[in-house]
Amino acid sequence: CGPAQHPQEHIKDVVMDRIQPYIKDKQFRPEHVKSLSSALVGLCQWVLALEKFYRVFKIVQPQKEMLAAAEKEFEEASTMLSAKKQQLAEVSQRLETLE
Repeated sequence: CGPAQHPQEHIKDVVMDRIQPYIKDKQFRPEHVKSLSSALVGLCQWVLALEKFYRVFKIVQPQKEMLAAAEKEFEEASTMLSAKKQQLAEVSQRLETLE
């Protein structure tokens, strides 16, 4: 049950709430647990990295969503601009034929 089965983007807040006591525990650090077990060192490193990723993700995700919305709005505006340019070209061409 490692990182491959749990994509970080789908970590639930309740899971992070449950691991907070371990994160806050100064003994739950790789350098403190290395004398106990190498597997525990790996688990400790993974949990700490997961928590760090989660904190950053909570900041970045809303910004990614705003960027996606802005890109969609830009695409719609670009499409409308292209249509208006086409209309202008058609009107300009008609004016030239009238002159």
